[in-house]
Amino acid sequence: MLKLNYSIKRWTMVEPFIIANQRCDYLDCVIVTLTDELGHSGRGETCGVDYHGETIESICRQIEASRQRVEVGIDRDALGQLLPAGGARNGLDCALWDLHCCRNKRSVWDETGIVPGASTDTAYTIGVVGAEHAAELATKFQAYKTIKIKADKHGSLETIAKVRRLRPEARIIVDANQS
Repeated sequence: MLKLNYSIKRWTMVEPFIIANQRCDYLDCVIVTLTDELGHSGRGETCGVDYHGETIESICRQIEASRQRVEVGIDRDALGQLLPAGGARNGLDCALWDLHCCRNKRSVWDETGIVPGASTDTAYTIGVVGAEHAAELATKFQAYKTIKIKADKHGSLETIAKVRRLRPEARIIVDANQS
């Protein structure tokens, strides 16, 4: 038997993240915890995908609707049959992985047989913030070899040019989604 708990956590952004048609000051996540009868706990968190129509509320409804099946015991394969791909399944799947690893005192790497590789480079994303602030951010985050610049119809060329001048070695991705 498992005990399923979930709660909503609001993560406040260090600074607003702005794209062409949206400003984000915080990110709400659902924290999922599964606890077994021996006190082992697994935790997962999920935010869902808003452009697929998911909301924190819809994720919570899906998790709640699956409570009975989850609490009697479910594995990851059965979870894939119970819920469609999305935030609720992701949060529960992460919690199941974490619980499994906790019970076995092993890492996900060990459980999957995947050999951890070198770290993966990722991009630093600069929202729609104007050329001066974008330049400050590109300079501040020198460790990132790739800079992704969110573009809109106002001043993006100036922003891209300024970042390029300051970070000639960086790979620049221009992201015009939803603009």
